[in-house]
Amino acid sequence: MTETNDYTNQASFQLYDTSGSVEDWSYWQTGGLGFTFEIGPDSFHPAYEDGVVAEYLGLEPAAGAGLGGNREAYYRMAEATLDAGLHSTITGTAPAGRTLSGSKQFQAFTSPVLMGGGVVGAPIPYDNDLSSSLKSTGGKFSWAVNPSTRPEVVGRYGREPLAPVQPTAALTNPAGIPARFGTEVATFSIGGLPQFDNARAEVRVQWPDSTGLVDWDVVVFDAEGNAVASAESLADPEIAVLLEPQPGTYTVVVENYEGGTAATDWTGEVVFGAPVPAIVTGIKEAWNLTCAKNDGTIVTTREVIVDRGESVDVGNACKRAKD
Repeated sequence: MTETNDYTNQASFQLYDTSGSVEDWSYWQTGGLGFTFEIGPDSFHPAYEDGVVAEYLGLEPAAGAGLGGNREAYYRMAEATLDAGLHSTITGTAPAGRTLSGSKQFQAFTSPVLMGGGVVGAPIPYDNDLSSSLKSTGGKFSWAVNPSTRPEVVGRYGREPLAPVQPTAALTNPAGIPARFGTEVATFSIGGLPQFDNARAEVRVQWPDSTGLVDWDVVVFDAEGNAVASAESLADPEIAVLLEPQPGTYTVVVENYEGGTAATDWTGEVVFGAPVPAIVTGIKEAWNLTCAKNDGTIVTTREVIVDRGESVDVGNACKRAKD
């Protein structure tokens, strides 16, 4: 989709500080795909002809001018809904009026929790109950469902490193102290293969403060002026993360959000991380498939495992073993 609108494809926390996003949860916990468009960067509500019409049709001044814009992106999404290779499908037969349900329960964890005073606490567990249903019209059915195995369980993204990581780079703080809400600028460069393989770059800005009343915020821009990472919380240090960053020159804008003085001026560095090899557990999680009558009475129950791109035929989904 981003090939046609020239938007930045990134996780929610890379755009700005967030406690989580539905898209991230949907993918890692259900295997579902999702997106949210954020249009900018000059205004959250640009002029209608620019923010809606031009973005949709791929016209100037949209980033996707000449590429197809959001209309083409939506077409690609619609085509994906017809691509069985992206779905999991359960087929079979069921009497008319019967309700088929697929469900699973599991526990997941939040990210480490930022507590008062910038202290980072442990992740918090929370319960998940996934379910979907299909009302049979009688006879054969074909039911598109999420993959039975969640990416969080079966494995995670990763790759083998191809070179060492880049050494930590210091950020140069310009002379003077900006007024409140004023900014200072520093730059750094990220190298690439064959010299370095940087899968992660953390821009860290910290400052001396024992009162908890000082706050410097950080936004990172690439060579084209796109905001690619930010850290605008109450934490010290503020850490803006770039994942799989492209080689080039980056600009760090540091804002004196609250209380910055000569005695509490910031220092900064960029710490690089290596790729983490993928871990694939091979664990399979099944859907609990049930067939129920109109009054809710469950007639049958069974476990079904169906991966992305697969189709599993369960036969008569409402037939009991003794029938």
